[in-house]
This record gives sequence, C-alpha cells and structure tokens, in this order.
Amino acid sequence: MSVNIMSRRTSSWANLLPDLLLSIANRLDVTTSIQLAAVCTSWASTLRPWLPSFPPICHDQPIPWLLCSARKSNTNPNYSVLTFYDLHTTVYFYIRVPIALLCEHHWVGSYKDWLVTLDPQLQLHLIKPLTGSHVLLPSKGLEKEHPKKVILWHNPNTTNKLRAFCLTQQGHLASVKLGDESWTWMNDDSANYMDIIVYQGKLYAVSTYGLCYWNLQSTSTEGAVITGFLSWGTKHLLEWNSELIILTINHYKKISLENHVRLYKAPLGDYSYSSNRISSLDGDALFFGANCSYAVPSSGRDDIQGNCIYFTNQMSRCFHDGETFHPNHNFGKFDLGKKTYYMPCCPQDLPTDLPPPIWFWPC
Repeated sequence: MSVNIMSRRTSSWANLLPDLLLSIANRLDVTTSIQLAAVCTSWASTLRPWLPSFPPICHDQPIPWLLCSARKSNTNPNYSVLTFYDLHTTVYFYIRVPIALLCEHHWVGSYKDWLVTLDPQLQLHLIKPLTGSHVLLPSKGLEKEHPKKVILWHNPNTTNKLRAFCLTQQGHLASVKLGDESWTWMNDDSANYMDIIVYQGKLYAVSTYGLCYWNLQSTSTEGAVITGFLSWGTKHLLEWNSELIILTINHYKKISLENHVRLYKAPLGDYSYSSNRISSLDGDALFFGANCSYAVPSSGRDDIQGNCIYFTNQMSRCFHDGETFHPNHNFGKFDLGKKTYYMPCCPQDLPTDLPPPIWFWPC
C-alpha cells in the first residue's frame, strides 16, 4: 500500500506543471536551481534550458571571468541577466540574478565571488551572482562623495566581519564593516588618492607623490607616508610575485608606446622608486582593472599568454593606431616584452553606451 502511495506521489511531482516549476526556480539561487534540475528527468527537461550554462571553475589557478554587461530579464522584471566571457573556454555565458535593473548600475569592485555595484541613487550593493545573495552597504557618511572604487577585505586571523574600503572620485578614503550603519573617513580633505589596495595586512593608498598606509590589524587609525615618487602619469596599485607593484599610465598620445605603461616595485625599502622598473613578469599574466588586479602563472596553459597585462578600460585610452583612437575598445591585452597592444582580448567588442567591463573571480 505504501509503495503505491509513494509511486503516485513521485508521479505527481514529476508531472508538476512547467510554469509552476519555473516559478519556484525563479525564487531560488543558481546553485539550488541546479540541484532542483537533478531531481528527475522531467524537471531537468524543464529547468536545464533556463539555467545558466557557465563554464567549470578551476579552483587551483583560476583566471577571472570578464563581466561584460547586464540587461533586464525578458521573463521576469525583478531579475537581471549578466553576460560573462570566459577566457579559458572562449565562450560567452549568462547568469540570471534576482535583482532588478542591474543594467543601470556601475561596477565599482569585485572580491572573490562578490561584486560591488553603485546604483543611480548612489547606493552601494554587494552581490554574489552565482548564488543571488544581495547585501546593501550603508549610504550614511558618503552623502557628499561619489564612490569610485570599493575593495573588500577579511582578516584571515580573526572572525571579524567583512570590511569595505571606498575610494571616492574626490580622492578620499572611507571604511565600513559589514553591519555598520555609517562609513568612517580615514584621511583629511587635503589627500587626493588615485588607487587603493590591501597588501600584507595594510591598506595602501597612492597619490601623485607618495604612498600612505594603515595597519588593518592594529587599533591605530593613523596612516604612515612613504615619499620619493615620480609624478609621472596616473598610478595604480597591485600585487605581483608577493610584492607591491605600482603601474603607471600616461595617456599623452605623443609618448612612445614603450613608455605608455610602466611597472615599478613600490618603494617600501631603502631603494629609489625610479630605479626599480619591472621589464618582465617572468611568464605570469597580470589581470588589471580599476576594481582589482591579480597575477596568474601561464606555464602549461594555452588560454592565457605570459608576460602580458590583460586590462579593462584604464589602459585603452593610451593605445592608438596612428592618429585613430578606439575609446570603445575598453578591454584588451598588452605584451609587456614586445610593447604590443591587442584589442580586444575576446571575440567581439561591446557597445560604447555600456559600462566598462570588469574582471570577476568566481571563487
């Protein structure tokens, strides 16, 4: 008797109307929806065409996906569809997230599987595209400033909550811990920083003439300054080969291609900034963007090229073909050894009215 009841129940669940099944899936994150599709062949036939077919993730030496664009969902106005490009499989793929109007947001940061966006009301959002998780960062404290870049950090030695640092368009710095009600300013109005990064437990900020850093594992809120900089070009901070690196960019078109982009070791020791220019990445590939930067060994891989900088947006304005500039080519690849620029680094370019793409690490 119980066998017959179970048989009838199994049959009834397998014959659940497709529209009802999709309505349930619309309320779940991506991972749970994938598990739902594995319940039976009937559910799989309904759900799998709807699910994102994103490529497998390499956890050992991941390379980032390129987040290209966002658009409204055609089936649910409360959802958005993100378009990614994977350099490993050389394919575009799409992920639906339960957040409306992401097409109106600007990408201002990413950290592991988190994405940081800024909406038209200047509200900052933390989003996990692969799970649909969504957290709002406080607006209080940033009313008079416009966020330019947000980086996230978690102290691996403690159980402290995730911490966010915001660099504003005005060059000022603020910090907040997840759960706080307001941002806290970290510098006075005289500072004008270009970029920030967390390196070896310190927050570094670079300006025209120096570095400033704060020890994040200390109770002190004061920063220390390192001077002795060249005032050449805009500066960006990144980590490579366990060292803090400064990437400088000069957008003046009459400068030779060799001098458009330079890499230096940051002057953290007793040496001159100008004498520590880096001419080779030793076979590594560097992924550089306004939101984050990351180096990946290219040895044994055919999906990325060593001694190259894969970039989004910031470097594109300094490369040109004769007198013809390509402002819409806001991502590409620069061979540091050959001083050669390739654009774009994926099969097709994007419309000029879309926000610049950014690198996104799925793990």
